[in-house]
Parts: sequence; structure tokens; C-alpha cells
Amino acid sequence: MTIKQTSLADAIRSAQAAADAIVAKVPGTPRVVVTVVRANSDGRRKRALYGYTTVAKVWRETESGERFLEIGLAAEHLNREPGAVFGTLLHELAHAYNLANNIKDCDTNGRHNKNFQKTAEELFGLNITQDPVIGWSITECPEDTIKRFAGAFTHTVKATRYQADTPTAGTAPKGRNRNLPVAVCACGEKMRASRSVIDSGVRHEVCGELFEA
Repeated sequence: MTIKQTSLADAIRSAQAAADAIVAKVPGTPRVVVTVVRANSDGRRKRALYGYTTVAKVWRETESGERFLEIGLAAEHLNREPGAVFGTLLHELAHAYNLANNIKDCDTNGRHNKNFQKTAEELFGLNITQDPVIGWSITECPEDTIKRFAGAFTHTVKATRYQADTPTAGTAPKGRNRNLPVAVCACGEKMRASRSVIDSGVRHEVCGELFEA
């Protein structure tokens, strides 16, 4: 079976390959399952959600029983400059590293703390700056880091070939399932998802707090 290079399957496969390549270069980083999801489907969202990492291992390999965290990349924002998308992937893998190594990287207010900054900068090569609201979360991926993870970056470029439309601001998409529960994070952002997704533990990338229904 041949999969076209412009298909969503190829985008997910490329994003997964990028994550696997990074995991291989940063000891202590757990293997993850990467998905590409419509994370901004509610047009009333105040801030863009570029990605998330579940705090629970929500995927299981059937034969071995090994379990994995999920990293979701927002389909609506795969059209950003590849370096920015790559920065988001590294950002989420830094969270995965901290989760695997029992490092608390968000403070009691849901802000990314200096533990996150330390992991993201020292192990994953990102430049992390502070914002008064979201803490140490503003992410920049420098050229040296792209060169360090050149193979992974090449896969990321392939992943950005496919992008979902972003809803018009202030409107909800037609046909949206209104029976799904609404989850809210500490900064007031809302997402509508199934109970199983909410219970798996999804953090808002901006404030770092879990969405709760």
C-alpha cells in the first residue's frame, strides 16, 4: 500500500520518526506516541494550543504491554515555520523527560517553572524565556539545536506538509458534538473532548495546568 506524501498518515509518521530520533539522542527520555490532532477546534479559544503531553501513559503496545505517554501536535498549526513546530516537539519531549524522571516542571499556579527551563535548555537545546502569566514556557529553537538534531528536523519538515484549517474566530464549527464534556484549565482556556481523553491528563501548553471537567 502506497501512502501519498500529502496524507495525514505521512504527517503523523514523520512526526513520530522525529520524536524517535530525539529520544535516541537524549538519554532518559521515554519513548512516546505522537499524534496530530485538531486541538483548536473551538473557534472561541483565546490562545493557540500548539501541543500537549499527557501525564499518564495512555498508549499500550499490544504484544509487550509497554505503555507510552502521548504527545499531540496541533493540526491547525502545522503550517508554522518548521523550526517553530520542531521547537514545540522538543518542548513536549522535555515535559515527557520530566514526567519519566519525576521532575515537577509546573508550579502550584500551573506555570512552567525553572525545572522545565533547565531540562528544555540543557538537554533539548531550546531557548526558554519567562512570561509573567505562563512562566518559563516561551520557546525558541535556535539554529544550533536544529543542526544537533538534523535528522529529526528533516522528519519534522515532512510532517508540516499537512495542516487542518483553523476555525473562524468567535464561532464554533458546524456539527460539533455538544455532548462531549468541556474541560477547563487554570487560565480559563476550554477544550471539548471525550472523558477518556480528559482523564488521560492533558496540559494546556500556555499555563501548564491540566484540563479538568
